[in-house]
Amino acid sequence: MLTRTKKSAVGLTLLLSISLVAYAGERFSGNGATKEGAAAAAEQRAAKAAKARGTCYTVAQLEDCKKESDGSWTCYSSVANHKGSCDGTMLKP
Repeated sequence: MLTRTKKSAVGLTLLLSISLVAYAGERFSGNGATKEGAAAAAEQRAAKAAKARGTCYTVAQLEDCKKESDGSWTCYSSVANHKGSCDGTMLKP
């Protein structure tokens, strides 16, 4: 019985993880010499995708950017997959 419960819990966790990623949207990266440049590049890519989908995108958060081994920065912006996913924290292109 315990084994079946564990399998069910693992299956449910996996299903929720995949569903949330699919619902939440797609993440776009941008690279630049500075955090600000990388954030702008990520947002530009996300804005283009959001416009094509008729949805919205998130602002790249500078504190989430990472410094690459070559000294450049990479930042991220996400695009909603569904129009209903857009809220007050997201931008429309």
